[in-house]
Amino acid sequence: MHDEAELKTGTRILGLHVRWLYDERVFFRFLAYVDEERRRKALAYRFREDRAASLGAGLLLHFASFCLVPDLAKPLAIRHSANGKPYFAGDKAPRFNLSHAGEYVILAIGREEVGVDIEKHAGADEMLARRCFTSAELARVMPARSCFDTDMFFRFWTLKESYLKFIGTGLSVDPLRIEIRGESPITLRQDGEHKPCSLRLFKTLPNYSIALCQQSDAILPQIDFVDEKRMAARLETKSGDAADFSQAY
Repeated sequence: MHDEAELKTGTRILGLHVRWLYDERVFFRFLAYVDEERRRKALAYRFREDRAASLGAGLLLHFASFCLVPDLAKPLAIRHSANGKPYFAGDKAPRFNLSHAGEYVILAIGREEVGVDIEKHAGADEMLARRCFTSAELARVMPARSCFDTDMFFRFWTLKESYLKFIGTGLSVDPLRIEIRGESPITLRQDGEHKPCSLRLFKTLPNYSIALCQQSDAILPQIDFVDEKRMAARLETKSGDAADFSQAY
């Protein structure tokens, strides 16, 4: 993806492998490029993996706002909805959604409302499946006695969560009220009523599932992964001085 591309061709999905932020020296270097709220949030975590994921989310959001919004001089201000969903201030600002799991952060950003979810294939079990999946979904997750399809579990889980993030409620809505149907296209019903939204799965990373939900099907086909070198080049070019950058909010 060309870094200076405008958001005219639909939703873009960016990814960040945050392992390089496990290095304490690198972590504190890049901490200077985010706002004070993100700094506090990242530093509040006890474990380096959680700190890296939190910082990585802030970095990826800044990177995207600079690369994908023409002539942007400073980071866009972030607000939160009544349900806690973050968004850029401004009627014409792009819409975005973040998710992280394991060593990865994923960002979906575009001109329409989006929801994205990434999950590492760990922690799935029958009890959780029965709490979250309808009978039709359970028949695919557990097609036979002593048979549990982990890939299918995370297929349903990420699709449902991406939808709940798309509508801005998160898990305050019982996942059992939602049913995923079909393969191509994937459709969704809530309380038995068909919901007009576009759902897509990405099988980009081994042992991870990624799902996106939005209103239309305008989306670039691949996830664009940003590495440390590209991240640093973009943030340093735009910010000039890290202290000035961190005060942009």
